[in-house]
Order: sequence, then C-alpha cells, then structure tokens
Amino acid sequence: MPGLRTHRAGRARAARVTVRPDRLAGAFVGAFAARAAPEQAGGTVAPLPAPRTGGPVPRPRAAPSPLAAGAERKVPATVSSRRSRPNAGTPRPSAPDPESVIADEDWYGREVTGRTYTRYSFVDTDWTEIRTENAVFDACVFSGVRFNASRHTGTAFTNCTFQRCTFFDTAFTDCKLVGSHFQRCEFTLLAVRGGDWSFTALPGARLARAGFDRVRLREADLTGADLTGAEVTGCDLSGSALSGCVLSGADLRGSDLSALDPRTAELAGARIDLGQAAVIAAGLGCRVE
Repeated sequence: MPGLRTHRAGRARAARVTVRPDRLAGAFVGAFAARAAPEQAGGTVAPLPAPRTGGPVPRPRAAPSPLAAGAERKVPATVSSRRSRPNAGTPRPSAPDPESVIADEDWYGREVTGRTYTRYSFVDTDWTEIRTENAVFDACVFSGVRFNASRHTGTAFTNCTFQRCTFFDTAFTDCKLVGSHFQRCEFTLLAVRGGDWSFTALPGARLARAGFDRVRLREADLTGADLTGAEVTGCDLSGSALSGCVLSGADLRGSDLSALDPRTAELAGARIDLGQAAVIAAGLGCRVE
C-alpha cells in the first residue's frame, strides 16, 4: 500500500542517521585526550582546523607585543604629541593697568616739569599749549592726542607710539625721541631744534614746510615722507631710509646725505651745498674730479 511504503522509508532514513550517545561521548573524550597529551609533555598544541564554510579562511593576526612592566612609551623628538597651533608660543600682551590710562582729559596749558611716565597710555587727551621740561615719557602710547601750540624742552619721548595725533605749531627743543613711531599723524608748522631723533619711524609722514635744525636723525625711517619746502639743515641723516622721499624745494644744506639715493627721491629745486652736490653726483654714477 502507498501509505505503508512511505512510513517504512522514513524509518529507514532515521535509522541511518541515528548516532548512539555512548559512541558520541567516547569520541569527544578521545579528542580531548589527544590534545592534552602534547601539552603535558611541554609541546605546543596545534589549533583545530577552522570549519570550511565555503568562503576564504581568515588569516590569523599576530598578537601585539605587550610593553614591559613599568616601561614608558617614548615619543620621537621630531614628532609632537600635541597638535601644533599657530603662535602657540607667543606670549599675549598684558592688559594695560587702568591706573596708567589717561583718557578724555583736558591738559590745556599745563606745565609738566621733571615728571616721569612709564608705559602710560594717553587717549584723546588735549595737550594744547602744554609746556614740558626735562620730563620723561618712556614706552608710552599717545592716541588721538592734540599737541597744538605745545612746547617741549629737554623732554624725552623714548620708544613711544603716536597714533592719530595732531602737531600744529608744535616745537621740540633738544628733545629725545629715540625709537618712537608716528602713525597717521598730522604735522603743520612742526619745528624741531636739536635733540636726538635716531631710529624714529616717520614713514609716509606729511612734513611739508617742517623745520629740522641740527637734529640727529640717524637710521630714521623717512620712507615716502613728504618734506616739500622743509628745512632740514645741519642734520645727521646717515643710515636713514629715504626711498621715495619728496625733498622738492627743501633746504638740505649742511646735512649728511650719504644714505640718499637720488634716483629714488624727488630733489627738484632742493638747496644743497657743494659737498652734497658731489655726494648726489656720485649717487647718480657721475665721476667728480
């Protein structure tokens, strides 16, 4: 009968795949005994082969070697352990002391004699007709200060910075302004008599009709300055930067012009003496005999 034949075929298949439990346990015991024997003898146990699943067998990765106990990891000197930042080692400028800031004050007509100001900041202060004598202003900042009609005698403004200041009819007599910088300042009828203005920075300054008499201006920066009609007599300009300087109609007699390149400056109508003429001629490549 069809139903009887199907039932017998199923029993036959079950009989073929049936595994006795005692034989299965014996097989596992034998396998573990075979692996334990080399380990007890001090040998190396070979890993069991990975089962084949139809894909590629993964390659074993080498275990990283552990660091020795107490050893520190050394970083090469050429490799920084931190990400570098621009200007990371540049110190930030310290904030100015509020007590050293003088802002929006009226110093009109004051007399400052023998006083010393170090690292002070004068902001939008009116110095009109002020008088200073033998005073010292060191590393100070003058921003928006009006020096109109002021008079300064024997006063030192060393390493100072002048920003947006006005100098109308201002006079400096035997003053010391070594290392000072002038930025976007206005000069009208400026008069300087004697004193030391070495290393002073006046690039692009408009000094038309200004007066410099017997002033030491060694290595001063006058690049692109306009000295049209100015009086620059008996001044020491050795080592100064005079490129692009306008000296048309200026009186240069008695000044040291050894640093002047006549090919980069405007000298039309300038007044010079015979010694200066020889220097300028040599600068133009002429032979003076």
